[in-house]
Amino acid sequence: MLTDILRTSITSSLVICFLLLLRTTIFRIFNKGFNYYIWLIVIVRLLFPFSYFTYTISDSKFQYKPILNEVDYSNTVLIIYLTIVILLAIYRFIKYLKFKSLVIDLSYDIENLEINNLYNNLLKELNIEKHIKLKYTYEINTPSFFGLFDNYILLPPHNYNLNELHWI
Repeated sequence: MLTDILRTSITSSLVICFLLLLRTTIFRIFNKGFNYYIWLIVIVRLLFPFSYFTYTISDSKFQYKPILNEVDYSNTVLIIYLTIVILLAIYRFIKYLKFKSLVIDLSYDIENLEINNLYNNLLKELNIEKHIKLKYTYEINTPSFFGLFDNYILLPPHNYNLNELHWI
């Protein structure tokens, strides 16, 4: 399993470098949706580094081996690795939930009609049908996209012109 994770990390790193190179040349002619789905494939591959064919059973015999006589360190390393990954994932999820509640509680809707019209026109132009809330908040320093299920575009209160908002 560790070799699969290492192999996937190396190949995905090479694919990411290749995509970054193509982004500056060929991918400019494609729309944003195409670029989004190309990167989504890389992310899904990194999230699921295992393949079905790697873990097929080759020997159907059951062999009894005493645990104390032979220690398999690869399983021990795998258990330690997975424990650390799970603990870090839980820690990051808890931090995410705390940050989300802080930002959502301290944010407020944008009431400027020009900004809302620009935002709605961009949603139509990009064929985005999901409702993404546009809000101001003092809790961030740069504009950002936030949320797994309830999505938000968060803007720090600043006097943006419409061209800047278009690119944000």
